[in-house]
Amino acid sequence: MTEPPDRPSPPAERDLARAVDALLEQLVALQERRLFALGRRLHPGLSRDDLHNFDDVPALAGDPHFAYEDGHYAGLLAAQAALRALLRGRAGPGPA
Repeated sequence: MTEPPDRPSPPAERDLARAVDALLEQLVALQERRLFALGRRLHPGLSRDDLHNFDDVPALAGDPHFAYEDGHYAGLLAAQAALRALLRGRAGPGPA
């Protein structure tokens, strides 16, 4: 049986967490730009507010490609929020 790897020191853990948070921030921004560009192709004149309330825009609400990209965006936001909650010691209850 192999021994588990040594746990990183607290400063190394903080550095890793900051790096992951920075990466998630970049991924969220990239996906938001991608989603906005797709939304503008489907509905010219789309605003950032429309992007976050796309159910009010039939051209977006009914488009499966937009829904797919929005799902990626939502997943990245959820991962970012979970990481930040964990780092602040406020993670919710685990699986039941």
